[in-house]
Amino acid sequence: CNHFFVPMAFFWLLLLHVGLVTCLVELPPHARGGAAFRLFSRENLVTNMRGLSTKSAPEPQFFDQKVDHFDESSSATFKQRYWVSDAGWAGTATTPTYLFLYMCGEATCPGSPHVNTTVMALARRYHAAVLTLEHRFYGNSIPNNDTSVKGLRYLSVQQSLADNAAVMQWYPSHAQGWGSTTSAPPPWVVFGGSYSGALAAWFKETYPNLAVAAYSSSGVVNSILDFSQFDSRVGKAVSQSCAEVLHRTTLEIETLLDQSPQTVKGLFGASHLRDIDFLFMVADSAAMTVQYSQKSALCNFMMNASASGVSLAAAFANFTSTHWGPSFGGSCAYDTQCLAANQPNAWDARSWYWQVCTELGWMQTAPRHHPLRSPRLTLGALLKQCAQIFGRPMLPVTVLTNFEFGGARPRAHRCLYVDASDDPWQEASVDHSVTPSQPYFYIHCEDCGHCIDLREPKPTDPPQLTAARQAIQNKLDEWLLSAEK
Repeated sequence: CNHFFVPMAFFWLLLLHVGLVTCLVELPPHARGGAAFRLFSRENLVTNMRGLSTKSAPEPQFFDQKVDHFDESSSATFKQRYWVSDAGWAGTATTPTYLFLYMCGEATCPGSPHVNTTVMALARRYHAAVLTLEHRFYGNSIPNNDTSVKGLRYLSVQQSLADNAAVMQWYPSHAQGWGSTTSAPPPWVVFGGSYSGALAAWFKETYPNLAVAAYSSSGVVNSILDFSQFDSRVGKAVSQSCAEVLHRTTLEIETLLDQSPQTVKGLFGASHLRDIDFLFMVADSAAMTVQYSQKSALCNFMMNASASGVSLAAAFANFTSTHWGPSFGGSCAYDTQCLAANQPNAWDARSWYWQVCTELGWMQTAPRHHPLRSPRLTLGALLKQCAQIFGRPMLPVTVLTNFEFGGARPRAHRCLYVDASDDPWQEASVDHSVTPSQPYFYIHCEDCGHCIDLREPKPTDPPQLTAARQAIQNKLDEWLLSAEK
């Protein structure tokens, strides 16, 4: 038994050190039970105490949204949840100068973007009202409460973009307090991060006249079927010595999986998971730590465990349980059988699988050279997961998605893109300023990961991050001042 025991005291010391310099924009629901989410929650508490929001949190409202925007014969609707914050302009004028649309993505929307404090800072700068819209088929915005294969046929990128357009066209004349007092509605700016960052760019291309600008943070505009680049980028983000320890950890877990599968799965509280599901969960735990700007916590912990001679598998299981929560390993989000059963507590994860299995791809396979994740995570194995969840063979139409929106060369106008050096998702983004009206901002600094530009600006931020935020603001000033003329 001692072989599988790892002391946790030095983990907390490391995590407290990292916690001083990091915060999170939003974590997926299955990762909200551990130290990472507690740090995130503490940041939000400090943010609110600093007075970034002088009002109570906006109450959710509901818009009667069309189920199918592309069937003129259908009048069916569903209740789509949204929030409006007036904190950026209230008291400065009779109407806001701008309207911001913040697009929520592939999870239950947490509400008005009090956590996305860069958005709120910009709202104050430009005297903007902020409307946050929950994505269809996530949270409380489920058409017909139906996430069966038949129901999910209404979940697509184009349907989501049309949702945003419908709300943007409706809201200005219905806004409480000022909607009926203005003949010329304020111009819109659209924001998103990660998948919704791609939505922001795709929206600006598809509906160019509905928004004057778009902000795509870590926007994954390039749909890639066999996305081994994700794992490779995780390996580049960490040091070579850390990558070697993570590789040895995977090898040890694979060996134990072959010799005593219930023993190693039990370490992670995941005895019920199939082997492929289990290996993907293990890979995701490490990758998410890097993605969310906490690679120092992971690497310091695992390298200390390696130096002390304890089981790397047990050490990583302890890290996963403490960092993400005890239920992380056994979450339905990684359980093919649970996702196939279509249980309401798994609707968010099931909806996201539908999107990646039909349109978006990003199958996180193991690269041929120097993989951190198990080589058993092949494209065939991950596509088999899709088939098992939805009961039929599936192949994401990534070629069509990229043809429609431009892939790594998007065709939007006045859309800015932002990536950071530790974010493995940057491999599905642009990597340069595509055109003069599509500038690219790359932030290179330690522990700078996914959507870091949307976090609260702090005096302790790396200078590269502060400089990038200023450059982004300068570009928005240029565009928005031009829009006012």
